[in-house]
Amino acid sequence: QNSLLPSRRVSRLAACGPAPLAVQLARPARAAMPFAPISLDEMNKEVLAWDIYQMLAGGPLYDVKKVPVRFTSIDQYLDIFEPLLLEECRAQILRSMGESEPAPHHLKLLSIEQNEPFRLMRFQPPPPPEGGKPHFFETDIVLVSYEPLDMDAAAKRGDGEDEDEPSTGGDFHALGLVASGGGSEHLSIKLHLPSQRTARMPQAQFKRLSMLHRVMVPSSGHWYVQKLGNMVTINREFQALYSMRDLPLCEVLLGRCGTASVFTLERSRGHAFVVAPLYSAVINCARSP
Repeated sequence: QNSLLPSRRVSRLAACGPAPLAVQLARPARAAMPFAPISLDEMNKEVLAWDIYQMLAGGPLYDVKKVPVRFTSIDQYLDIFEPLLLEECRAQILRSMGESEPAPHHLKLLSIEQNEPFRLMRFQPPPPPEGGKPHFFETDIVLVSYEPLDMDAAAKRGDGEDEDEPSTGGDFHALGLVASGGGSEHLSIKLHLPSQRTARMPQAQFKRLSMLHRVMVPSSGHWYVQKLGNMVTINREFQALYSMRDLPLCEVLLGRCGTASVFTLERSRGHAFVVAPLYSAVINCARSP
């Protein structure tokens, strides 16, 4: 399986030499901000391509590996924890769906804006809620579908339907992220509807999304929008995962103890983000048998 982040290089600037110009412009200077935010675009593309019916079927979406006691490299660390984080994302969405089942809103699609690699869909706003609390918030993950979510179809999927086959709950559905939900003019939702398939994307997913790309136009009328959960926690975990390389004590924290690690620690003594108590505790651990 290919890494989720070809743009993983965004967090590898020190190790990989000069970065592309766009990355250099997007990332603040290390001296000013050592832990610059990692872009969420690659993770969003991955998650928004998921099939809700396959998610509900219960089987794993990714091949997860056993976590070793020590890691040979930061690359191994990322390759092992990336699938685990994605599976946790799926689990959080399903858990949120189980805890609350908000009714879908049947909303008219007003306009579409291409914002590569995503499409920004603007819907009519849902009716004002009682109590003034908005129905949707930014970073909410939602299901956008031409027909309501069919739980019977999801149950059939869980009973052994071929995972490579398209969904049985209607082909016109996709996950989306709320870009703006508190305003009164429209509800903006970001979808990933690619025109070209990548190596990571199963053929059935691409077929469904590319078909949706063709039919989801303003003249298509009304679509169901149902809140599934929120991505704030996963977003933070994803950014923390891919910021690991920037930690001054990265190699030692991964379990690569020994002379080389102690040397790395000694070099990091003066780093602004390595406080003295942490330095002392970790270097004593690294020097111990």
